[in-house]
Amino acid sequence: MGQSQGGLRAGPTSARQRPWTGQAIDACRTFSSRGGGKDGTSAKVCSIEVGFLCDFRDRIYRVDRKEARKRLDGRNGRLGSHLPWGDPRRGWEFVSAGHGNVPWEDVFRMLRSIGYDGPNSVEWEDAGMDRLMGAPQALAHLKRFDVDPPSASFDAAFGGCDN
Repeated sequence: MGQSQGGLRAGPTSARQRPWTGQAIDACRTFSSRGGGKDGTSAKVCSIEVGFLCDFRDRIYRVDRKEARKRLDGRNGRLGSHLPWGDPRRGWEFVSAGHGNVPWEDVFRMLRSIGYDGPNSVEWEDAGMDRLMGAPQALAHLKRFDVDPPSASFDAAFGGCDN
């Protein structure tokens, strides 16, 4: 009997916001068909940092480029999902990429450094912006960071110097 495939998604409404989930993902490393996706909202809403990409590089099969903005003011929190989207009392909100707190340049650089070449998607969710304006704007913002890596090391540029 073969192993069933499965995965976890690192998002603000997933189990990843629980501190023991990293241990569960480590346990999944023993199954060759298990893995997960990563979306940018988790970097700020769930306090999962860019290092997550490096730690689980062999288990990232998809990257959703989406974003969130935290608005923690002492009267709200991360668990305000019972409130409607766009409600200013929420502690976080999905926003178009480029309008939140995700460190996109760090994300892109880390993905390049770990050799990620899997699928990417721009997942657009923003209660405060029309999708016909927000989705193309988010794509344009993200394309700024999608650059080719250098063909030679930084030090190689100085190879002919005598000093």
